[in-house]
Amino acid sequence: MKKNRVFRMLVINPGSTSTKIAVFDNEKLLWEKNLAHSSVELEQFSVVWEQYDFRKKTILRELEKKGFALMDFTAVVGRGGLLPSVESGTYRVNNAMIDDLRAARRGQHASNLGPILAYGIAWDLKIEAFTVDPVSVDEFEPLARYSGMPEIPRESLLHALNIRAVARKHSEQVKKPLDSLNVIVTHMGGGITCCAMQKGRMINVNNGITEGPFTPERAGDLPTIPLAEMCFSGRYTKAQIKEKLVGKGGLVAYLGTNSAKTVESMIASGNSRAREVYEAMAYQIAQQIGARATVLKGEVDAIVLTGGLAHSKMLTDWIVERVKFIAPVVLIPGEDELEALALGALRVLRGEESAKLYGERKKTIGVIIWESLTEYEEVVQELEQVMKDSGYRFRVPDENLEITYRNCNEQDANCRTIINDFMDLGVDLIYSIGTPTVSTVKKMLVGKNIPVVFAGAFDPVVTGLVHDYKGGENNITGTYYRVSLADQLEKGLNRIIRSFNKMGLIHTTGEIHSEIQLDEASRVAAEKGFQLYPFDVQNEEEMPRAVTYFEEQAVDVVYLLADTLTPRLSRKSLQTLTHRFPTLCALRTTVQKGGLVAFCANYRILCRQSAEIAVRVLAGEKPQNIEFIGPDEYDLIVNLDTANCLSIEIDDDVIHGASELIQ
Repeated sequence: MKKNRVFRMLVINPGSTSTKIAVFDNEKLLWEKNLAHSSVELEQFSVVWEQYDFRKKTILRELEKKGFALMDFTAVVGRGGLLPSVESGTYRVNNAMIDDLRAARRGQHASNLGPILAYGIAWDLKIEAFTVDPVSVDEFEPLARYSGMPEIPRESLLHALNIRAVARKHSEQVKKPLDSLNVIVTHMGGGITCCAMQKGRMINVNNGITEGPFTPERAGDLPTIPLAEMCFSGRYTKAQIKEKLVGKGGLVAYLGTNSAKTVESMIASGNSRAREVYEAMAYQIAQQIGARATVLKGEVDAIVLTGGLAHSKMLTDWIVERVKFIAPVVLIPGEDELEALALGALRVLRGEESAKLYGERKKTIGVIIWESLTEYEEVVQELEQVMKDSGYRFRVPDENLEITYRNCNEQDANCRTIINDFMDLGVDLIYSIGTPTVSTVKKMLVGKNIPVVFAGAFDPVVTGLVHDYKGGENNITGTYYRVSLADQLEKGLNRIIRSFNKMGLIHTTGEIHSEIQLDEASRVAAEKGFQLYPFDVQNEEEMPRAVTYFEEQAVDVVYLLADTLTPRLSRKSLQTLTHRFPTLCALRTTVQKGGLVAFCANYRILCRQSAEIAVRVLAGEKPQNIEFIGPDEYDLIVNLDTANCLSIEIDDDVIHGASELIQ
């Protein structure tokens, strides 16, 4: 199970003169280090992008010195830089993101290198690269964008990573989902951002550079007319004005220092001016919190103070005194951006969240469905849900994804026509549902430019689709659901029928999956010492003949395969067999229609994993670099009504261990 797997992650947080790195195994921090870069080392680079090779080599050299094997890593996570506005969440780093960060359209900043370094290292290792909650997260509601001047709309620029991390931590402490809470989170450091979070979305926040309270080194909100007069007074250059606003504003302007500790020492020695300035900063922070409370219409569950300045009891006491009437105040001082980055990636790796898409070019998916089956409806549901979770919008006016569904109606000729249509349309991805499409897709699409993702194919290797589950060939990847007959017997049938001598088996001559499973059953029968009695059934009308044959041979059990015939059998037709013989079923739906027991792949999880692969491919990953995913979570399904009909008593341990009981 993914929850029990260990995911080793390299986390990278570039700063202006250092690069913080850490190694996590799931939530556990194994090691971290701050790699300092001297001015001599950095002055050779004119823009941040040019530091990429230097910082990458420094990181890899340090990992080697510490003895970490690069092949042990599952993912690399980099702190997000100054990207265009995005929703909060964990993003797979793709080429579009790299291009925007390299161009530095929103400014040069060391954090721009975070996703770039993650992508570069991950590319070499053929693993995942993520970034989490970049500073440009923008979930503003429309009213929040008005500034008073159409030429200058308000923009979201905040400490998104730490704000969301502490909001999530608070939700865990109160044992309520984040999307059920309204909280005001204020990050207080060199910059201060006060964020109104409504049901998990950051709907309003002051821009951490240009707005809000004054900070240790930023001016914050200013009277506009005096500022305009200063700008045109002729006394200052544009660069000097910018420096007064960011870098030499706030505490630096008033007291000559950006250190809260220094200011508190000044206060302790009797400096009344320092006390007044410091309290004024607390006053303005409280004022921002009050403003955010109005955004939430007074419905505030908690106020959270975080960041380095939240360690100051003097400062937080002043703030709490002014805002405690609004809601309970929670202190979560400091910030752990490395941990927040790791946890964001971990949620995606475990399948608890889906990674989001960066870039808004409308993508197209062509979905081929072999026939109308309940299982295939589940595939469609999971595909659409994962796409929504990943930031895609479809069937809405501002859609960024178009999904076209076509049903083959069990006809290979229809499958070929659909594939040709999708190629003519130039879809970005073909998503194939139903194992019978495998051979046609292989003939028509292997080697083409259109990527293909299979959702729950039977087995890509034994059906000849690829030579190796690890991929590395063609333009095809996906998931497969095959479970060995040995496992089905040991973990399914033998827990109910502990021994038997004769097994009946219904197969369909000429159907590839049926023939593969017949060959496997023949081998297993020889190994385990039971006799196999196969019976060829081409359609439902022939089922009574199969029942008669099995009765004549006095078989003990019957094996129902995962092929194209079994899912189409009606409940009535199946029960003529399943109410006479204990049946081992390769598919969950066969048990639901009257079979006795199945030990099979958790199909819904495979469906979700297929959709997550599709997201990765749409983000730019090559299918041949993505390993086929087989079952890692299984279901034991038992039909108690059928057991009762057959007078079979099911042990308590089987009942308690079953994923699903039909009764």
